[in-house]
Amino acid sequence: MRGKYTCKYLHNSGEICSKGSMHPEGCRLHRNCKERKPCEECGKPTASVSGKCPLHIRGYYVAEYYRKLREKVNEYGEQLSDNDGFSRQ
Repeated sequence: MRGKYTCKYLHNSGEICSKGSMHPEGCRLHRNCKERKPCEECGKPTASVSGKCPLHIRGYYVAEYYRKLREKVNEYGEQLSDNDGFSRQ
């Protein structure tokens, strides 16, 4: 191994690159790549924000969509109660 540091990039096969490097960020191929974490459901490496692979991401996006809709409805309800002078119960 050449270099002071080792590359911690996680390949699709689940193996770590472990090439030697002079940079703490990793080898020259993987230095600027997103950090990949195992999927919460199956363990396959993924770089998504949710931490889930493409097979399991659908449920995350559906849940986020409904959460945003609920927030909009709540904000709209608060605006109505503030502007109309009524209190919603």
